[in-house]
Amino acid sequence: MQIETPYPYQLTGADYLAAHPQAFLADDMGLGKSCQAVVASDLIGADRILVLCPGSVRVNWEREFQKFSPMDRPCRVLMTGGDEVPTTGVVICSYDLLVAPTSGKAEKRAKKAPEDQALKAKAKAARQLKAKRQAFLHAIQATRWDVLVLDEAQYLKDRGAGRTTAVFGRNINDLGIAGNVDRIWRLSGTPAPNNVSELWIHLRSAGIITMGYYDFVARYCVCIEGKFDVKIVGVKNADELKGLLAQFMLRRMKADVQADLPPIRFEEVVVEASPVLLDASWGPGAADEIRVGEQTLSQALAAIAPDAALGLLKTEGVAMATLRRYTGLAKLPGILAIIKEELESGALDKIVLFGIHQAVIEQTQKALANFGAVSVYGKTPGPQRQANIDRFSKDPSCRVIVGNITAAGVGVNGMQDSCSEVGLLESSWVPSDNAQAVARVHRNGQSKSVRVRVFSLHNSSDEPVNAALIRKIRELAKIF
Repeated sequence: MQIETPYPYQLTGADYLAAHPQAFLADDMGLGKSCQAVVASDLIGADRILVLCPGSVRVNWEREFQKFSPMDRPCRVLMTGGDEVPTTGVVICSYDLLVAPTSGKAEKRAKKAPEDQALKAKAKAARQLKAKRQAFLHAIQATRWDVLVLDEAQYLKDRGAGRTTAVFGRNINDLGIAGNVDRIWRLSGTPAPNNVSELWIHLRSAGIITMGYYDFVARYCVCIEGKFDVKIVGVKNADELKGLLAQFMLRRMKADVQADLPPIRFEEVVVEASPVLLDASWGPGAADEIRVGEQTLSQALAAIAPDAALGLLKTEGVAMATLRRYTGLAKLPGILAIIKEELESGALDKIVLFGIHQAVIEQTQKALANFGAVSVYGKTPGPQRQANIDRFSKDPSCRVIVGNITAAGVGVNGMQDSCSEVGLLESSWVPSDNAQAVARVHRNGQSKSVRVRVFSLHNSSDEPVNAALIRKIRELAKIF
């Protein structure tokens, strides 16, 4: 993989991280915080790097090191709590794997029915899983790390949560993973998604403050007495709090670095596969068709030059229809996990999503219904299509529009007025279809740099296909 060149502001951010053993990179979403952490790791010559992140992006972190680091470090993505933890190189782990599941419920059920062998077996399995996960966490905590990267650091906002205590120890006393690292770099576009009390953990763990949580709340939070508890409704002593954050936090918004950004930029985001129910609607032999199709396509793509891949795809499109439908559904849960988190945290304001298959589009709209998702595809009546586009453009509560690349990718105008984020849930094997769809946002009237994320399925033909398509879309985007 060719090493990519960071933007000037990303080099500035990497220098900042390298100069601060305790740091919080709080750049706006889409500005490439992971790239800056990778480059900073190279700047300090780190050999043992632990990246903790949401499970939905751990595979993508491996790609970030491949894209931005020329150093030949071994890289291991930990997928289960039974994986061996390497003591050198880059190790990538999800926050959820740090938490040992409880065996209490299974134990209680087994005690109530001691003659039930099935319950007894479940209790034993629960104990074994708990012990295995605890051993896994101990192995991570016992390893000396040069750098601990906390991606989406707002995942550690709850001081009593298992993942937080695994990282920082109980009462943020450095008895967790953080007690055995040289540097901690926190990354998040939404450092305090709910209120400023969530900054206490990071300020305390970085050594910026020594006060306890309730003293921090009393000092910096406006509270009101609720019927059952105290609610935080605002911030006070804001300038003083900003001064504390300035000691270890760097935050840039898109407007601050607009001069460094190109009019349009493309990113490939790799997600892990999720199970897909192959019911009767798939037809007989669907599983075999998918397996053979994937094997055939992967072998064919590996045997030809990348630029010739798109020509092959044009001839294989119909034969690969079942595989393409399966691929779209298999990667959808991973994609939705990423987008939901961004919408919920406020990191993402609005996004335009494109897909191909009806099931992908409908499942996406349903999953994102809480964000006012609307759709434009074959089943959307003609008059309703423009109404949905207008609502997305003008209604702040309508934050998602998902459309078919063909139906919503041509002759649609207005989305550029309110959005600069595009996601290709599925890509057309005809490059111009994708370029036309992206042009619904990257067009006259767009005042911001447009980011286009192309989502690919890990360890599948979807990755080389999308890599070839991205190269072609970049070229066509200069025309459309």
